[in-house]
Amino acid sequence: MADILQDVRIEAPVSSVFEAISTPAGLDSWWTKSSSGEPREGAEYRLQFGPGHDWGAKVVACQPGVRFELQMTDADADWEGTRIGFEGVPN
Repeated sequence: MADILQDVRIEAPVSSVFEAISTPAGLDSWWTKSSSGEPREGAEYRLQFGPGHDWGAKVVACQPGVRFELQMTDADADWEGTRIGFEGVPN
């Protein structure tokens, strides 16, 4: 599977961005309809995207304020094993 990398400039403190991509409240504000989990390595997340799309993921990397990565563990077949990561670089 190919890697897709994208650089996005966000005018906000790294701590705010990290909260938005790693906490259930943050994820629910822009990505999921509802979610649960803890931003710590090894934790399990539930990601609800709508009817029939209640997915699971595992935190495979978590460095607060720096890096956060989920691996899909229970999702549609084309998403199984997909890793979604974020790495913050202060300006």
